[in-house]
Amino acid sequence: MRFIKRLVARYKIYLRKLNRRNTYDTEKHGFNAKQCSYICRKLIHDQNSELLFAPISYKIYIKNEEHGIFITMEGGEVTITNHTYSYFIKLNNEQWIKLEKYFFKEMEARAMRMENDLEFHIKHSLDTIYNKINQPTILS
Repeated sequence: MRFIKRLVARYKIYLRKLNRRNTYDTEKHGFNAKQCSYICRKLIHDQNSELLFAPISYKIYIKNEEHGIFITMEGGEVTITNHTYSYFIKLNNEQWIKLEKYFFKEMEARAMRMENDLEFHIKHSLDTIYNKINQPTILS
């Protein structure tokens, strides 16, 4: 009977140690994923960053020359590369969806700004053409 009690106690201790290791790894991974998500959001929002979406491969690219960082995102996996190191981080589904939405929201905002800028120049140009046509011409 005493042998069985010791065996059960050892097994409980083993399970506790196993659970501690998993918790530590999960916390460390969670911290890395949060840092990765923060870096991506910061670079997506930066106006000096080039944003590119490849619709066939469904890959997202972020390039920032000023900071020397290149990011590739695909299917919940993020690769952050600077001039010396490359980091590979796997995000959970919730983080991936939030980051993807943030990227597409910023892409849409940039597209709208570009469209508004083009429309402003077209309107100005059309006004110039209209004024030139309405001016009386002097024939010699």
